[in-house]
Amino acid sequence: MNIRFLLLGLLYANHAVAYVSTPQVIGHWVEEAEEKLQAHSNIQHVPMHVFTVEIDTADKHISGNYCYVSNYGNKIDCNNPFNGQKTSSNHYKINFNSSFGGMHGLAELRVTDDDRLLWQILRFPQHGDYSIPKHAVLHRSQAVEKYLTINKTKVFICKEADAKSSTRSYLVLGDKVIVTNKKDNAWLQIEFKGQLLGWIKAADVD
Repeated sequence: MNIRFLLLGLLYANHAVAYVSTPQVIGHWVEEAEEKLQAHSNIQHVPMHVFTVEIDTADKHISGNYCYVSNYGNKIDCNNPFNGQKTSSNHYKINFNSSFGGMHGLAELRVTDDDRLLWQILRFPQHGDYSIPKHAVLHRSQAVEKYLTINKTKVFICKEADAKSSTRSYLVLGDKVIVTNKKDNAWLQIEFKGQLLGWIKAADVD
């Protein structure tokens, strides 16, 4: 038996319980709301609002941005970065500003076991305008996952985003992986052939 795949198999077994119990937070989340319109309306089939949340990193810290398009596309509050902290398992509090001028908004995010993102405003932005839902239930976007390619002859898998946690398991040049999480734009948590492995350096993939 190939020793490489034996080691990868052992790594799956050792960490399967921990990974299965932790929903993935990073990704593109969407909520669309439609309203029945009059038959003569010129804006039939246009969502009443579309709320998107893009989460780029999610570890002890979380960062990303949101966009809220409402009133059938006539009101757009987008390009709004946020950042925050993990408060408990799958719970985060984020701070954000609105492109309309409102500042210091506070919201809670939670990922459920059935892969939904729950959004709840704890404090609306102040000292300016904003457009944002108080509550929202977002679903993960079904966009095609992007594969990255290992660019080194041999890349060892780490249990954590730390070179000191390196294991004996490794990937080789040309292997295709999917990124499931990031840390400080320097480390990537990766999935290989449907199995969540661990962490590698961002410089190890193209």
